[in-house]
Amino acid sequence: MSIIDFLRASLLQGAVSYSAPLLTAAMGELLLERCGMLDVSLEGKMALGASIGFLVYYFTGQVLLGLAASMIIGAIIGIAFGYIAVYLKGNQIITGMGFLILSTGLASLIYRLTIGIRNVAPEVKTLDNIKLPLLGKIPYLGQVFFTQPALAYFAYLLVPIMIFVLYKTPLGLHIRACGESPRALDTLGVNVFKIRLWVSAVSGGLIALGGAYLPMVLTATYEDGMIAGRGWLVLQLVIFGRYLPTAVLLGSLFFGYLESLKFSLILLVPQLPPQLFLMLPYLCAMIVLVFSQKTYRPESLLKPYYREKKN
Repeated sequence: MSIIDFLRASLLQGAVSYSAPLLTAAMGELLLERCGMLDVSLEGKMALGASIGFLVYYFTGQVLLGLAASMIIGAIIGIAFGYIAVYLKGNQIITGMGFLILSTGLASLIYRLTIGIRNVAPEVKTLDNIKLPLLGKIPYLGQVFFTQPALAYFAYLLVPIMIFVLYKTPLGLHIRACGESPRALDTLGVNVFKIRLWVSAVSGGLIALGGAYLPMVLTATYEDGMIAGRGWLVLQLVIFGRYLPTAVLLGSLFFGYLESLKFSLILLVPQLPPQLFLMLPYLCAMIVLVFSQKTYRPESLLKPYYREKKN
């Protein structure tokens, strides 16, 4: 193997595509944590988004309806989580674990009730790559970055949108204040509870959309366990990226590259067992976790806000 094998355009093109679902879900989780809440049910939300999005797309043939359905179900779960965490002051970790189990179970249950048991899993047509005019003609870079499915472009468009909203708008200032000093924000007459609830809804929608990316772009079908730990990777991306959209983007590309690389290594080095390469992203995730123990986090993260007493 040479360095050329690790920089092939097709390999990097796959890395960009594999990173998109991580990035989409990570933008949702970043928004939530900047607002002072942490949701550990990402794995379940992504599975539910994948299941609902696939089923709606399969029965209607309309990909936009499938994407909308996945975001709606994610937003509903997000609102439910937000209501318990914000208004009922529930423990966010315990609540998140409950929704993780609920969402994962619902994803499988709804799929089985709708599709039943089949010898051959139903499939949908995956989204085609779109080659952007002019940019797609750039040698090498055109194939890597500008020949991607529409959902990948949307994922990367979320990064500048998130930067603009968080750092250039009053709404973004309020969101960040919810995570740092909700009492100071409350004294200005801004409803902390309402902001956190609606941010939880938007976050849930984006996380579920990240899950819907898998059957609509990568696998063409839904199966139990297809999220395969991506929800936990997203949590690490947000924390290790210090809640900065650009850093989360780079982390998503890194894990997307590992995801693409493992399949190439299986073909390039057939002498070694494929399981060794399949574990590569998760091994790197464990290393990242070790170094993310003392990173910055919002001051009021995981802390319920009580208006009637001092925090």
